[in-house]
Amino acid sequence: MTLLRQAALDLVIVGLLFSGLRFGGRVCRRLLLPGAGHSTLDDLALGGIGAAWLIFAAQTFGSYGRPLALLLLGLGVLGLLDRAWWTALAGGWTHWRRMVWVERAALGVLLISFGSAGLAALAPPTAKDALVYHLAVQKTYLAAGRFVELPNNIFAYFPQLVEGLYACGMSVGSDRTAALIHTGFGLLLCLGTYRLARATGLSSTGGWLAAAVLASTPMVWLEAGWPYVDLALAFYVVQALHRLLDWHATGRTSALVLAGVFFGGAASIKYLALPLALALTPVLLGWLAATSRKSSPEPSIGRVIQTLALFFGPLLVVAAPWYGRNLWLVHNPVFPLLYTLFPTQSAGWDADRARLHLLFLQGYGSATKDWLDYLALPWRVCWLARTDDIRHYDGEVGAVYFLFVPALALWRWMDSRLRGLTAFAGLFFGLWALSSQQVRFLLPVLPAAAVVNVWFAADWLGVNRGLRRIGLICLGLFITANALRTADLAVEGQAVAAGLGLVPSQDYLRSKLPEYELFRFLAENTEPQAHIWLVTTGARTYYLERPFLTDYAFEGYTLARLVRGTRTADELATAVARLDVDWLLIAPGIVLGPQTTPFENEAERARFVAYLRRYATLVRQDGQLALFRLEGVGAEPAR
Repeated sequence: MTLLRQAALDLVIVGLLFSGLRFGGRVCRRLLLPGAGHSTLDDLALGGIGAAWLIFAAQTFGSYGRPLALLLLGLGVLGLLDRAWWTALAGGWTHWRRMVWVERAALGVLLISFGSAGLAALAPPTAKDALVYHLAVQKTYLAAGRFVELPNNIFAYFPQLVEGLYACGMSVGSDRTAALIHTGFGLLLCLGTYRLARATGLSSTGGWLAAAVLASTPMVWLEAGWPYVDLALAFYVVQALHRLLDWHATGRTSALVLAGVFFGGAASIKYLALPLALALTPVLLGWLAATSRKSSPEPSIGRVIQTLALFFGPLLVVAAPWYGRNLWLVHNPVFPLLYTLFPTQSAGWDADRARLHLLFLQGYGSATKDWLDYLALPWRVCWLARTDDIRHYDGEVGAVYFLFVPALALWRWMDSRLRGLTAFAGLFFGLWALSSQQVRFLLPVLPAAAVVNVWFAADWLGVNRGLRRIGLICLGLFITANALRTADLAVEGQAVAAGLGLVPSQDYLRSKLPEYELFRFLAENTEPQAHIWLVTTGARTYYLERPFLTDYAFEGYTLARLVRGTRTADELATAVARLDVDWLLIAPGIVLGPQTTPFENEAERARFVAYLRRYATLVRQDGQLALFRLEGVGAEPAR
């Protein structure tokens, strides 16, 4: 199939999947939440949660993949027959015709950003986490037609609402559908940000500017072209915030319950939803106190407990399948996290690796992390952050978010709605600063920050027409700067060019993945049952078409353990033979380098080198990677 036809088919599949989510969510809302308000975004979010339960059931009982995909696509066809959907689209067109030029410019930023991200999504997937688990795990499940426990891949225990949708797309289309689905969630996130801004009292212009701030964020653009899950997580958080604002304004219990349901959807995507819920709890209680002051001096303990139960109860019920499965399999609902509370032993995890993993996560950001670094953290994140550099937070948000800092000084001029969003973003930023300082972990609070920033630059300054003009110009310059940086990343990464077919897919994969050519060699020159042992290659196993063994968190861990537990090369060969592997793909420079070796001393390095010389034959070397054929203990020593 030609690139154009495949892209068209993938776009149709993704469109029908979202149509199916909307239609299914509408049915769920009418059956389960008849008193809840109606919106297309809410229906899409509810449909995603319903799909998550279907995904879990299909993983558990079978029929995972194509049967589930056809069900969702069938719902999508029914959704296209829904007259209300076309009426809503017509209303959107009418709204566009009434926009002022600032709103149209903001909408243009949104469309250009996600249009180009959609082109990047058409490139073959190369983002690391996608090849390690977002797609790689689903590839294994699709081959089996159900859930298969992968004890060596600790990431396979994460919640999988979004990855399940990816599997549906991959089962009837190409793997590009996964990234396109994430692009769709990014677009929905921006529309949700507009609605969130309107719910806080911002004008329509302010709402579209907040959406444009988010759409121009470099990290948002990068993620929108990757089959990750962070934009979907942020979408569900925004949906929950909007419903909490509805509850704060009206006191309707159904709005509070629906907010908990949406946060349960977020928890069905990523563990990060749990600390987000922790940061939201004081805001929830603050809004409760503000609401109660209208009728009584202060909320009672019973009212507080009832409110928390109405929010966290639905959250736990919605997310229960994923956490319950982990509790059943490895006795830790958030495996592999919180090892000290749930000291679970498994083939891919233990106390030593849990400790090393914690140290690794804490390695993001400044090396010092003293009081001065924490004080300067907002400045550093907004102005100095860089993609692919863990010391610079491994991502970029742009200077526009630094407006949040002076906005804090205007706390007394904010109403309770804006104070809630400000507190939520600020509290989570504090939790983030004390944990793993990865920029993409901030994505769920960027919509709230964008709303506060636009309020500061446009609405608060809008009391004076001259100041408002200055604020809009500054905001426009910040958005333009972010857009230019995003364009630079697009050109540098070549994903858009690959998506357009200007760069051949094979050349693109070779340039991004050092191991890709060796994976092709193995596919063409080994038996289908040949087992490959991967050591320090990056664990990006998605394109490997052979059975394999690798360590995902610390790729030299098994090798170091075997070498440490033996005394000679012959004993090491016996230990390796128990792994039942035929080939070894390794980065010798990393394994033997003094700064990167997993070995503790020179004797261990020498033992491994002696093993390679006697029991391994170098077949091919590409750059830093070397491919060895392994010989059995009783075989003739390799030459």
